[in-house]
Amino acid sequence: MSQYQARPVVVYVLPLPKKVTALNPEQVIFDFPPKGTLDIGALCYLRRDFDGPRRRRDAGKRVDHSSLDTERVENVRLLIQFIADRFEQTGRSPTTVYGETSLGIVTFLDWADGAGHHRAFYDEPSARTAFRDYVDSLWEKYRLRDIASSTAARQCKYTLDFLSELLGVDDLHRGLNLPTKKSNDAQPTLPPIENTQARAISLCSALFYGLSNLVIDNKTFPHNIEMPKYLGWAQSNIWVFPLHEWFRTPIEIAGDEDKRPHALGYNFSEGRVSLVDEIINFFPTRRHAVVCRRLAASNIRISNQDARHKFRISASMQAHHAFSILFLAYTGMNLTQLLELEWNDEYEVSTIRQKFKVIKWRAHGKIQSFEIQSVFFPDFKRFLALREFILNGRPCRWLFFSLGVGHNALPQQLRYYSPRQMYQRLRRIDPTLPNITPRQWRVADVDWMLRKEVPIAIASDVVQNTEETLKAAYAAGSPEVQKDEMTAFFEKVSSVVLQEAQEIEGSQEGPVGICTGYGRPSAPGGVPKTPDCRNPEGCLFCDNYKVHADEHDTRKLVSCRYCIQKTAPLASSVEHFNEVFGLVLTRIDSLLVEIGQRAKDPDMPNRIIESVEEFGELDGYWAAKLELLMTLDLISP
Repeated sequence: MSQYQARPVVVYVLPLPKKVTALNPEQVIFDFPPKGTLDIGALCYLRRDFDGPRRRRDAGKRVDHSSLDTERVENVRLLIQFIADRFEQTGRSPTTVYGETSLGIVTFLDWADGAGHHRAFYDEPSARTAFRDYVDSLWEKYRLRDIASSTAARQCKYTLDFLSELLGVDDLHRGLNLPTKKSNDAQPTLPPIENTQARAISLCSALFYGLSNLVIDNKTFPHNIEMPKYLGWAQSNIWVFPLHEWFRTPIEIAGDEDKRPHALGYNFSEGRVSLVDEIINFFPTRRHAVVCRRLAASNIRISNQDARHKFRISASMQAHHAFSILFLAYTGMNLTQLLELEWNDEYEVSTIRQKFKVIKWRAHGKIQSFEIQSVFFPDFKRFLALREFILNGRPCRWLFFSLGVGHNALPQQLRYYSPRQMYQRLRRIDPTLPNITPRQWRVADVDWMLRKEVPIAIASDVVQNTEETLKAAYAAGSPEVQKDEMTAFFEKVSSVVLQEAQEIEGSQEGPVGICTGYGRPSAPGGVPKTPDCRNPEGCLFCDNYKVHADEHDTRKLVSCRYCIQKTAPLASSVEHFNEVFGLVLTRIDSLLVEIGQRAKDPDMPNRIIESVEEFGELDGYWAAKLELLMTLDLISP
């Protein structure tokens, strides 16, 4: 039997109402809408299941009941009031306070109790000792590459801020080397591959329009929804029935040997009530099959008679959630912005730049707005009609929302896990579809705009980020697009290599070949490096660059490659060397292959390589450069 057991809990939604106090601190769970919950009461127990799953938001951590500490209970009581006051008084968003509390105190105390610092937040001396060891542990995790520098810095800052405010101490960090975010640790988020984006958008669009047509236009059950062709189904559609399991895919139907009795009355493949003869083998008597068919037909009839039947409302919410994914995809908003977006039906639409519209409205005394691509505006208008149907006259301050349990439940703020749940539903249709995070959609939007040559200033306005942030975190580009562009670029190598005696008027000899337009570097589409007339390696990626398939130019290329390889020890790592020179070496290798195919003597490049690398017979320019590097003791002979 596990030493960790369940315990009674009480969920308090922040901000706390006036005069509400937690009589039993060990039971307290704080809810930070819309972000989620934190089990503060579990901190009263010195031994708790730190990593155990919580199956529900209102479920508490499992604890060792014998580890309840009386002194800890009183300190947690003070901590509970401190967190509640901090939530109400700081002016920070619930999501921010949730993150600060989770990393700043819960994560810290989980570590502290595991390390034996049980008094870590009781008083200044105990906190100072525990925080010092905590900083050391974060440094150790960073050295082992268990966490990034940004994570270590964030956890350290949140804990320092929390303890300083809680205990009224402002120098807990005195004499400590605190972790800081290192720029070379930052890994820009890559956009999802375009095929994945297309699959997610096509599925969400199919469900959004299919289910909104069902409820807004009052279509009848069973309702047919056309699905994307890429799924490869023989019949590319699903039939929607008034059931909790409202559809079944062809794959599910084909593998459905043990049908559940409640679904036997419905033919999901043909969109109708099952015939008695189709289901009779699943029942002991024919009478049971007749009753099953009759109940299915009755359920469909009742659902079609009530425009606001519970399964129609359920279908409308599925359409709502599908649209929320589309909204993230087309606006590039982060999840917090989406959850906190307020709304007023009196809005204005204007075109401020080509292919983009801005939507403005006033909510709670302030002007709010967002930009969307013009092509997405009809979808947004359709969503507003769906939203009006769902609310049915009930007020709702948020653009996106959820409904509580019950037919007349009041709308609530959408929860942060809603997109993740929607992807789980989508994977019933396409099991290989991954979650695409709001940040990835944001990067995909930036990538699309930059590839369409939208100025970066405009792109930063659309996604509401500074240009610096956009360049650093969101402009990495799609790896698939980069691969295609690179392939196309290197495939053009045949046009670079000239026949042995071919001359070009006005050309100029250079360290790696000849230049047909010195001082006017030109970058072809998809160029992996920026051409630069001041840098010999930069010539290799310029439209003006040419090379002859002769011994003279071949020796230049091989000598350049040899010098680059000799500088490898100067790089901080293999990865750093490949990052700086990998593309240059690949380019030279591809040119040498093409020269071998064009040269009168196909073995000529191999002879030049041997003379350079084995006997040091470099081209004059590169021999001088190599000698300079050796004179400066940067490389060995």
